[in-house]
Amino acid sequence: MPAYHFGTPSSLFQPIDLAKVVCWLDANFAPNVKKSGGQSAAHNEAVVTWTSRVGASIDFNEVSGSGPTLIADGSGPNARRFLRFNGTSHYLRYAAADAFSAEAGELWMLIKSDATVTSVPFATCDEATTSQYWYVAVNSAGDWEYQWDQGAAAAQRFRTPTGYSRRGAWYLLRFFSNGAATNVEIDAYQEPLTDVNSTGNTGVWFADATGRDNVTLGALQRTSVTSYFAGDIAEVLMTNALLSEAEAAQLRAYFRLKFGPIYRVAALGDSLTLQPDGYADDLAIAMGTSGYAIGVADHGVGSEELDDLYARWGTNIRGKGYERLALLGGTNNVKNGSGPQLEFYDRIITEAIADNMGVVTITIPPFGTHASWSPIDQISLETLNAYIRTKYVENPRVAFVELYDVLRNPASYAYRPEYNYDTLHMSNLADTLLAEMVRDALVTIA
Repeated sequence: MPAYHFGTPSSLFQPIDLAKVVCWLDANFAPNVKKSGGQSAAHNEAVVTWTSRVGASIDFNEVSGSGPTLIADGSGPNARRFLRFNGTSHYLRYAAADAFSAEAGELWMLIKSDATVTSVPFATCDEATTSQYWYVAVNSAGDWEYQWDQGAAAAQRFRTPTGYSRRGAWYLLRFFSNGAATNVEIDAYQEPLTDVNSTGNTGVWFADATGRDNVTLGALQRTSVTSYFAGDIAEVLMTNALLSEAEAAQLRAYFRLKFGPIYRVAALGDSLTLQPDGYADDLAIAMGTSGYAIGVADHGVGSEELDDLYARWGTNIRGKGYERLALLGGTNNVKNGSGPQLEFYDRIITEAIADNMGVVTITIPPFGTHASWSPIDQISLETLNAYIRTKYVENPRVAFVELYDVLRNPASYAYRPEYNYDTLHMSNLADTLLAEMVRDALVTIA
């Protein structure tokens, strides 16, 4: 599926317009992405120097042939260029880190992590025998972490909550500190940080890392290099102060215009959505490989009925910065004999549209060979699905995915064998298929 193309916003706001920006690494500014010999790198060539567009002589250089690869074949978000780090040897180092010193500041990255193990795309470093550094990392669960190691003192370590699908998809990552607390924002939605080892959040930033020797992209460097990042980075911004909300809004708009839609999608549902066996992670990957910057939050909870989904919609999703909603619910209503609860389905859609969200409605799948199924349940299932099919006709902000007919064995009320996992849940193949259908529906919504 082709990406949107908005052109280059050269006449509009640029990060250089913000005095607080002290480093701006832009993979799409060819003169500053160089191969060996000092020429601009071309597609699939190793990058030896990535130079900031702000500040003097801020060069991130390869170390011993360790540079990442420039990808310029149109496969990036909005067909733009990016640097690919291989997770085993690629990293870049800036050896004069004092240029970024401040008691507060921000780090912005347009990034896609392919890592299945802990990896570090950005770190301050200390090559001496003491340990004084901080870094951000994506762990094996796909959750973002921030860690500050003070040497003899206990390390501060925080992470984002589980359930935010990230691997294999482009998204906008922002870590920021006011000097008193560090926070994280993902695709314009601020996530709370969990204190992993109960040491408190002091908001340490560059100036607090005494003994720091340099800054790295793509790995953590202490007395040796570890935790190589596997994934892609298109742009990096660093500031020496906290941005105002108006300034942050300017940067978000800049990224949206340059890299195409950066959607935030809430996947609301029951165990059919819930990770690790649901479809939300597949949806993030499907969107991320289609030229879009995408964040997909998994809001699936097992065994919930539609009234439960409505309650969580109001507390966990509504008003939290989401732009799209994928709704797959009602199976447990049918299975438990509690009725379709159409009023709760309708409330979710009505309130989402009122908030200017786009909604994808999905018919619930068949489960005719499950132990709890009965002919009465089938009547409830068909009633609910018939209702779901009407919703997308009523409003252009609603798109529709016909899952039931696609997965049903025409000879029965059960799954086709290849789409069946345990007579109630979908197979991995069905999860992938649903993710692709939801992706195609999402991008049709204006």
